Amino acid sequence: MLLSSWNVGANNGPGRGCEGRVVSELPQFPDILVLLAEPSVHMRRIVREVLTRSGIRRLLEASDGAEAIEMFATAIPDLIIVDWDMPMLSGEEFIRLARNPRTSPSAEVPILMLLSNPQRHIVEKSISLGVSDLLVKPFSPKALWQRMDSIIKNPVHFTKSGSRYRPTARLQASQAAQAAAAG
Repeated sequence: MLLSSWNVGANNGPGRGCEGRVVSELPQFPDILVLLAEPSVHMRRIVREVLTRSGIRRLLEASDGAEAIEMFATAIPDLIIVDWDMPMLSGEEFIRLARNPRTSPSAEVPILMLLSNPQRHIVEKSISLGVSDLLVKPFSPKALWQRMDSIIKNPVHFTKSGSRYRPTARLQASQAAQAAAAG
């Protein structure tokens, strides 16, 4: 279970086990607004607990892509955590809308993609669409914190490519590969 080391007890605080000893050093994130788009109630509860333990108090939760895009348009989060396999509007469709400056209130917002089935074509598609990072389920709290820490401390710079924004380094690598193939 993801939260197996999170025992609840009187002496427990963030990062403390049942005897009150420090289990691991928890990162503390700035006061950011996170949008979590995940169809599984159970997974949303787990991610909510992990985020809360790291100091994040402002969290919006959506159970499908359509609800997530509505929340994104009105709240403009600092970080989006989105599942690839969502009803109503898939993770792929969500990213396309989120990275398009004509349909997005913030096309450069960091997006962490959650994948249950990390097939190569899905990973490649996610990267080409402009996700900031990927995380494969099941994952540990530490893996989630590390990805978030990396995204927040080392923000990805974006360049407009056609009708959407893509991470600059990935865009340059893609253009270099195309040039090498052509020449």
